[in-house]
Amino acid sequence: MRTCHENLVQFLGISSIERPFRIITEFCAGGCVFSLLHNQELLLSWSQKLRICIHVAKAMKYLHEFNPQVIHRDLKSLNLLLSSPVKSQEDAPFIKVSDFGLARIKWQAPDSSWGKMTRAAGTCHWMAPEVFVSHTYDEKVDLYSYAMILFEVICQEIPFEDQNPADIGRLAVKGCRPDLAS
Repeated sequence: MRTCHENLVQFLGISSIERPFRIITEFCAGGCVFSLLHNQELLLSWSQKLRICIHVAKAMKYLHEFNPQVIHRDLKSLNLLLSSPVKSQEDAPFIKVSDFGLARIKWQAPDSSWGKMTRAAGTCHWMAPEVFVSHTYDEKVDLYSYAMILFEVICQEIPFEDQNPADIGRLAVKGCRPDLAS
């Protein structure tokens, strides 16, 4: 299985000369979206924010429509890389989704229990409620994480920033979401 999309970091190979093995991917010189969003010196323009959101949506649409379907399970601004640096409001960010270490393939099988995910995976600030309570879950966990990224991009704030991890889980399960008024 090999995916190929302009908004996904491309896998180039594996270095197996010595342990630990290393995954080799294309280089993204701009760092991650998390650093860009929380750099107090640069306030992104609305067109830059929209471009980030669209690039992530295109990548996730591709993964979710791929056969077999790929569920990222750790979608967050730290795993969104910039092809080149963004230093001003005139620079157009080009986003690549990365870090597929927690990703899983959703196999379609006659036995409906086969291939279901139940183990917690991800980072709490972006993690879907069903993951916190270990219910079976599917690609919708990526949609929740994408919604948290939308919040973060629009507000340039980390979702649930002032909460500890245990409280974030309880809040998410209760249906609480970050306040857009901030």
